[in-house]
Amino acid sequence: SMFVDRDGNVWVADFAGGVEYGHTAAEVQEELQRRGLGHQVVKFSPNGEVLMRLGTPGVPGSDERHLRDPSAVAVAPDGAIFVGDGHGSNGNNRLIKFAPDGTFIKQIGCSDCPSGQMGNTAWGDVKDAHALDFDVEGRLFVGDKLNGRIQIFDQDLNLLDVWTQFGAPAGLSIDRSSGLLVTADAESHNSAPLDGSPSNTGWE
Repeated sequence: SMFVDRDGNVWVADFAGGVEYGHTAAEVQEELQRRGLGHQVVKFSPNGEVLMRLGTPGVPGSDERHLRDPSAVAVAPDGAIFVGDGHGSNGNNRLIKFAPDGTFIKQIGCSDCPSGQMGNTAWGDVKDAHALDFDVEGRLFVGDKLNGRIQIFDQDLNLLDVWTQFGAPAGLSIDRSSGLLVTADAESHNSAPLDGSPSNTGWE
């Protein structure tokens, strides 16, 4: 995903795909490391200059200096950076807060969830935090896609509320003037989809 901050800088969550297109995991990893791509969040100036990288390009991990398949990034008005680290159920499944200079502050979530875990994680944990945005009050809305809900946090990553009426949100955006929330329900199914991902029963 991408996020444009108040200064016009463009933030990109650089997920590391490729295996789903017929390449082996080893081939993908070798190419990502060779090109310095994937497993990172990149900040670009409005003119396209790279200003910051979070994570180690091409190298997955779960500590303070590494990301694994980040899906989402959002920047608060005070410059704090929030990252949804994980794509699908195989990633780190965590939310991370960084200082404006990229210094790691804290994380929450299920960074040690087993690959392919089915069913909802506990409130306050995430599984494929696929979209992030802030409302006018500064609350962080998280599209917790594979849990089929939106979770709302304050900027210290304390859980405030959980909403389940939006299916499995893969995208979300909040209009600052009206408060209107728009979501994209990408993963709801009444029966298990062909790719083996979990169904979100009761939703078309």
